[in-house]
Amino acid sequence: MIRDSKNWADEVAKRHIKRKVLEFRLKIDHNEFLNGNFSQRANLFLDALQRSIDKMENLGISLEDRNKLYGILASVKSEL
Repeated sequence: MIRDSKNWADEVAKRHIKRKVLEFRLKIDHNEFLNGNFSQRANLFLDALQRSIDKMENLGISLEDRNKLYGILASVKSEL
């Protein structure tokens, strides 16, 4: 189901310590995704991944680990 309101649910960032899992549920604008070309759609996903890395600071992930992920993300973006 697609909801009209952009604010129907908040983005989620959780850490499950026992399972060693980080959980992220991030919003991607449906209309922008639907009307975008491949590059625009990929950038929406990559932007969501960047937001998830940004949120990792509050979940106890070290700066060193986040910088590794930022580096990987930057290399993927440069290939588009």
